[in-house]
Amino acid sequence: MNEKVKYSILIPVYNSEKFIINCLDSIVKQSITNYEVIIVDDGSTDNSRKICEEYTKKHSNFFLISQENQGTLVARISALKEVDGEYVLFLDSDDFWEPDTLFTIDNNITKFNKPDILVFNHNRVNFFGDFLSKHKKNLPYNIDIKMSDYPKTIFKSLVSSGDLNSLWSKAIKSKLFDLNMNFYKQANISLAEDLLISAQVILNSQNIVCIDNYLYNYRVNPTSITRNFNKNNFYDTIKVYDLILVEMQKDIRFTKELLYLSNEYRAEIIFSQINRVINSKWKYKERRDFLFVMFENTSLRLVFNHFSNNSFSKNNIRNKLLSSLLMNKLIFPVFCIVKIRLSILKVLRIK
Repeated sequence: MNEKVKYSILIPVYNSEKFIINCLDSIVKQSITNYEVIIVDDGSTDNSRKICEEYTKKHSNFFLISQENQGTLVARISALKEVDGEYVLFLDSDDFWEPDTLFTIDNNITKFNKPDILVFNHNRVNFFGDFLSKHKKNLPYNIDIKMSDYPKTIFKSLVSSGDLNSLWSKAIKSKLFDLNMNFYKQANISLAEDLLISAQVILNSQNIVCIDNYLYNYRVNPTSITRNFNKNNFYDTIKVYDLILVEMQKDIRFTKELLYLSNEYRAEIIFSQINRVINSKWKYKERRDFLFVMFENTSLRLVFNHFSNNSFSKNNIRNKLLSSLLMNKLIFPVFCIVKIRLSILKVLRIK
């Protein structure tokens, strides 16, 4: 009989008193008990820490680390340093698991002979935890994807979609984490930090299995940092994608097509952020000045340069036109195009 796999469940917590009980209870209710829970209270100022302390008193396999507020990335690294399990699972403090999450993960890890990474799907739920929708990844399911097949599957997904970004949709062998990697040391990143770690463990892995099971409930929080634009968030995103691209280009399997797909996807993200800036409540001068500063950024200019000449591009004429205008700092026409498009969409929605 095979020895049971031990799991380390890592939970960064910051001012989550409204949701943390639901989160922790979803672990306690699992039918499998061969796990440890490492909670990192990242300087909470509400009752989160007190609630977590109560769980550590009730459950001998729950452990709490307290630190000054340093952000999610540092909190996760703090937890990773204490891991004792063969596999690591991440759970955000405002989210929760399905009752059969750990049982399903454990069964599939046994079934596929302990793959380096097991990927699963998730549900989107509202503020109250009520179901909204299912999110299915565009990946091959229930097959053992070997490292030699990564370029046409895993790498392609990593550079052209967000399907592999999140840590909480994976069970990852603990040996894949390299805490000495330089890009772990990027301090003060408040957005896209999942991708920093996800890309690193994927590049370190030998095989990946994706299962078509919806095991994680992701709470769509209207106050979440990922849903509210600010300048620091924008630059964090650019910084993260720059770091990931540098790391991936070191891999001999990284092709020219993957570079083009990466720049196309990054351009789409930037276009999305530009729309949010233009449609924000900032004063016109503030929006205009920010767009000017954005396109002084070397990385952004490289992205749009590749985007404009991308033979693999599937993007539409509007985005190509916007790219050309922005490269030449013609901000006013960009405002006009975005505003006209928004007005047309509003009319269509009304109809």
